[in-house]
Amino acid sequence: SCAALEASAQSILVDPTGGGQFTSLQAAIDAAPPGATIEVRGGTYAAIRIGKSLRIAGNPAPLLLPGSAAQTGSGGQRNEPAIWLEGSGSEVLHLANLRTGGTSSGARFAYGASGIAGGGFAELGLYDCVVRGAPWVLLTGVGT
Repeated sequence: SCAALEASAQSILVDPTGGGQFTSLQAAIDAAPPGATIEVRGGTYAAIRIGKSLRIAGNPAPLLLPGSAAQTGSGGQRNEPAIWLEGSGSEVLHLANLRTGGTSSGARFAYGASGIAGGGFAELGLYDCVVRGAPWVLLTGVGT
């Protein structure tokens, strides 16, 4: 829960309706100093990339959608995950009350996107999060 997160020196509010310092979660992540706490109001947000120590908490839980950029890896081609971790090895990341989901689409056959992918964090904590991969959507419906 949000109470599981420790207080930090700086708090940032993201609200898609304009009631915070940012409407974009990625812009808030980019601007936040390491160790900051980002409170995210409910709504739907684009895929994010995180490469520094942060605490990100939904209030209420927002939905993070996968990206549309193709990522090639050992399993073939996938769409970009909703949360992409790009730590350098010493960072600490705590995520609370967030949801990933939605669908992946594109003109190519691709595997559905992961909810979270990447790595490089010394510690990763997930609290009351719902992490779902996103299935690929065909013109006629969800691919299987």
